[in-house]
Amino acid sequence: MTNITTLSTPQKSRPQMLPPDTRPVERFTSQSDYLTGDLSLGRQAVLKDLRRYLQVPYTTLVRLAFGTPADISRIRQKLTEDHILKTEGAKSQWVGFAVPPTRSNVSENVTFQPLTDVISSIFDQIPNCDVSFTANPFTTPLSERRNTSRPDACIVHGRPAPNPTHWFDLVIPFEFKKTKDRSAKRDNEQKIIWSLHQIMREDPLRRFAMGITIEDTDMRFWYSSRAFLAVSEPISFMMEIDDVISLFYSIGSESREALGWDPTVERIRVGNEVQYKFEIGNRFYTTTRPLATYGADAMVGRGTRVYEALDEEGNLVAIKDSWRDDDREPEA
Repeated sequence: MTNITTLSTPQKSRPQMLPPDTRPVERFTSQSDYLTGDLSLGRQAVLKDLRRYLQVPYTTLVRLAFGTPADISRIRQKLTEDHILKTEGAKSQWVGFAVPPTRSNVSENVTFQPLTDVISSIFDQIPNCDVSFTANPFTTPLSERRNTSRPDACIVHGRPAPNPTHWFDLVIPFEFKKTKDRSAKRDNEQKIIWSLHQIMREDPLRRFAMGITIEDTDMRFWYSSRAFLAVSEPISFMMEIDDVISLFYSIGSESREALGWDPTVERIRVGNEVQYKFEIGNRFYTTTRPLATYGADAMVGRGTRVYEALDEEGNLVAIKDSWRDDDREPEA
């Protein structure tokens, strides 16, 4: 007797899910406190996401940003001739800083006002310099995002400085404190980190951002990219004169690209709207509207932004701007 078996498709077995290597963690910059636009809550959210940053020797970080320093002997001599710098034997001193800031009996912005002469005089000696120093701690730079922060001073792209200043223009924000106690240092850190965050989230053109904090005579240099945030160990801006001159000479000598702007992205205005033209390979894509840009709110990470855009033939496409790891294949 022959057994007849009805054939049927066997049920699919559920694949065993392997646990992820790392547990996904919701970013604080995706939560309601940050999204309210409140400056204090926003700063705290950014710091919580960041958790930590690198501290490295001053020379190491500055050379990462600008390479080998140039010979600044000519600049030093001109600063002396212009009575910005006073040299007696082996000792040099900024004329505008007769006493350390901590001993100043005037306001913070007045105390550090002589930096305008120092930095501007250095920029004046650089051929084709295209940056300016401006100190106006009572003015809020223009922004596409809701933001009320005001750097104590800034180096901006443009000569003369654009007026009004937009966050798009900022090369380097500054924060000052007359003292270098723990509270003053921490306040400067929170403010400069927010400024670096604001630059990177505000502007799709930026590949990295830099900042400077000064507490009394201690000057620190900051560098922020999508890979890491780092701060230098402090140097004395009143004692280590050559390092100060070299830093600002480097800043004033660099191209826009070397100061952090991406040459493959152009900001354009279409009607009353700000849009972006991306060069990808040998083709150009012009954005029509953002689809998702919240990925840029985290200081460290891929900084993903997604846009609706038009290609050169007028076809509607979606483009993804993201900082991927070197060993990761690009998406088709």
